[in-house]
Amino acid sequence: MKSRVRGFTLVELLVVIAIIGILIALLLPAVQAAREAARRSQCTNNLRQLALACHNYLDRSKCFPLNYGVGSNMWSTPPGTDYRATSWMTQILPFIEQQPLYNMIDFSYDVTLDPRSPNYTQPTAPSNPYVAQRVISTFICPSDGENQGGVMGSRANRSGNWAVNNYKGVLGANWQWGNFQVVPPSPLANTEWGASGHGLDYPNGLFCRCAGRVVIRTAASVTDGFSNTLMLGEAVPRWCTHTWWFHFNGVTATCAIPLNAPAQCQNTGNRKADLDACWGDWPNNYSFMSRHPGGANFALVDASVRFVSDTIDLTLYRQLATIAGGESVTIP
Repeated sequence: MKSRVRGFTLVELLVVIAIIGILIALLLPAVQAAREAARRSQCTNNLRQLALACHNYLDRSKCFPLNYGVGSNMWSTPPGTDYRATSWMTQILPFIEQQPLYNMIDFSYDVTLDPRSPNYTQPTAPSNPYVAQRVISTFICPSDGENQGGVMGSRANRSGNWAVNNYKGVLGANWQWGNFQVVPPSPLANTEWGASGHGLDYPNGLFCRCAGRVVIRTAASVTDGFSNTLMLGEAVPRWCTHTWWFHFNGVTATCAIPLNAPAQCQNTGNRKADLDACWGDWPNNYSFMSRHPGGANFALVDASVRFVSDTIDLTLYRQLATIAGGESVTIP
C-alpha cells in the first residue's frame, strides 16, 4: 500500500507566513539601530580625526587653523580681484592625508577667478574650483544620505556646485540675528573685544567666520580648559546653505541657536519639510544639526568626542561654546 504524503494546509501556510512577518518586523528595527550605531561610530571617528588635525596644525603653526576672508565684494560671484580667503578645513588638508589636494590650491584666487580653470562650473586640475568640488570622506557623516553625493548647488555666497561638509567649527555663544539672540548685557555676549552680539566676526568661541579681518587663536586663548570647551560639531548641508568646506563662510556655526533647532521660517508640523524649506534662513540655521536621533557628536578642544543630547540645557550648551567665559561647566 502506498503511503500518503501530507502537505501543508492553507491555514498552516498562512500561520507560517504570519510568524515570519512578525519576526522580520521585530528584527528590522534592531538591524536599523545597529546600522545607525555603526554610522554614528564612524562619525565620531571623523570628528576625532579633524580635532587631531587641528592640534597638528597648532603644533606646527602655534595657533589653531585660520579661517577668514578679506577683500572687496566678497559676497558676490565673482568677488573683487583683491579677495583672499581660506577656511580652516582647507588648512588641515595636509593633516588628513590630503596633501596633494592642498598643493593644488592657489590662495591668491577665488574659486570663480582662478585663471588655471576659467570655466569654474566645469573645472580642471589643478585649480581652486577643482579642489572645491572634491568630496572629502572625513568631512562627511555617513548618516547623512541627503547631500547629493557630497556636491550640492545653492551654496551661500557663490553660484555653482561645491563639495559640502557635515562638520563645522564652534563660533561661540554670542549672536545678534534671528530668533535666538544672545546680545549684551548677557555675559554670554562678552568677547575679548568687549560685549558684542556679532558672533560671526567677533565671536567668543574657538573659531571665527572673520569677514574682513583675521583672528588668531592659540592654546592660551582657551582659558576655560580644553576638556570643557566645544571645538567642532555636526552640521547638515541640506538644512543650511552656508555649508561647503572650501569657503570661509561655510565651515562655522554658533551655539547661540539650540542644537537641532526646528525651522523658524515656517511651521507646518513636518520638521524635515520645514527645515528643507528654510535652508536659506541663515539667522536661524547657522547652527549645529545632526541626522543622528537625539543629538549630535561634538569634538572638545582636547580632541575627545562626546555625543551631546539635543535636550541639553540651552544655557549650559552656550557656556560650553565659549573659550574664556570663566564658567565651571562640564558636558552631562
